[in-house]
Amino acid sequence: MLTMFCFDGLAVIVEDLCFTESEAAPNQEGPGSGPWPQPGPPPHSPPERELGLEPQLESPPELELEPEPESQRGVRVELRLIERQSRFGSLPASRRAAGDDALFRVDLPESWWRRLPDDPVIWLESRLADPVCLLAGAGIVDLDSYQSAAAGMRDTLPEIIRTVATMLERVRAGQLAVLPGRAA
Repeated sequence: MLTMFCFDGLAVIVEDLCFTESEAAPNQEGPGSGPWPQPGPPPHSPPERELGLEPQLESPPELELEPEPESQRGVRVELRLIERQSRFGSLPASRRAAGDDALFRVDLPESWWRRLPDDPVIWLESRLADPVCLLAGAGIVDLDSYQSAAAGMRDTLPEIIRTVATMLERVRAGQLAVLPGRAA
């Protein structure tokens, strides 16, 4: 399932994910190909230390990781830039939304939920609460052009977080993020 919240130039994408490391295509395996959060920043991640925030991808010091299970199920949340495109056809025609690479990405795999010292949804909400900070950390220069989108995202944040929480519950219940060929 994929839910996309679009604002003027920004989008938050929430989707269930299910994968196995054995599914990795050539050049997809290795560091950064598995579930996040994992040590080390992903491409385009904001330098949160410089912004006075906790590093988003480091394991808490008291967390001892167990070997990852064969498959990972969870929820992915991304902040992306989207191209502002004109409507094609008549006025009631749908507007196309073309997303760019993720500027901020967090995977919440099921194997981490029970071991995290804090609620991952609360942690995520604190990160998404300041979209301008995330944009600045990702190297976006023209922050003024995203002020309206950032305000819309902040206003919609409770709905975004409810969507993440609901997807996490449905993953836990086995209703989402099911390996292909296996019943829910």
